[in-house]
Amino acid sequence: MSTPTEDPPIAIGEKVDLKDVTEAVAEAEAVTAAAGGDGTAPYVPEDSTGQQSAETVLVEAPNIKELIDEGFKEPGMLTRHRVVNEKIFPWRTIGKVIVGQGEKGLWSGSGVLVGKNLILTASHVAPWGKPDAWMRFIPAFNSGATPFGSSYIERYYGYRRDGDVFGLDYVICKLSTPLGASTGWMGSQSFGSDSDYYNGVWTSVGYPAEPANPEAKFMIVEENVKIIDIDDEGSEGKELETHVFSLGGWSGGPLWAFFGPNDPRVIGILSGRETDFLQPRHTVSAGGIAMVKLVKYGIANWS
Repeated sequence: MSTPTEDPPIAIGEKVDLKDVTEAVAEAEAVTAAAGGDGTAPYVPEDSTGQQSAETVLVEAPNIKELIDEGFKEPGMLTRHRVVNEKIFPWRTIGKVIVGQGEKGLWSGSGVLVGKNLILTASHVAPWGKPDAWMRFIPAFNSGATPFGSSYIERYYGYRRDGDVFGLDYVICKLSTPLGASTGWMGSQSFGSDSDYYNGVWTSVGYPAEPANPEAKFMIVEENVKIIDIDDEGSEGKELETHVFSLGGWSGGPLWAFFGPNDPRVIGILSGRETDFLQPRHTVSAGGIAMVKLVKYGIANWS
């Protein structure tokens, strides 16, 4: 895992104060009015109005036969679709999040740009309560390559709960370098009706560390994702449940789709996997209007 060559800025975490978010949302309405509804607009750089679909190659675990013979619980995850045109928009807005403490790396996750200096990632990826901890975001990361540079995270703001997946598992993060000015960024979206979530066909992207992607070197995509169940998390969060596809490192990756030409928007952030009662194991992304409010908070206070 990469470690810094110079002292990185310490990432400072703040738990959500609902009053602050409400006030910030009101201030941000003028900025986000173009998005309409419960959402924020993407930014598409001038060089990014051509092809935007993913080009992929199939990769598999080097020891796939041995793992299957040994009874690997999720054999469908031993082959993956790796994105190979990660330097085009909007794929380049997605990146790897590396978390460390002092001179050592701790873990990694995924994240997505939602403003010129803002990313969304999972709350459990953030190093809550760890002194001298740091976070670094690398868009379009590919086997050590950093085509758009990288940025440390100055601070993050969101919902904290240790343990299981939950429907508010996200933080908005302020980057020290405005990487989105060159890469562009995705919009965000929530819906008033659950049917809009169920009716959509979504895409999830991340950097899982798993047999087919050792050390989380490459961007992995799961396409044609359908939401099969939704659990409310309070009045503003949602657990968006899909077929199971995620392993460690995918946390923080966006669940998203195009809402129109040049209009990619995030509807959820990958939280993890769970089993509910008699339901089969599934992957959960956290969504809802609380996610959009965090993006608007970041736009109003940090952009």
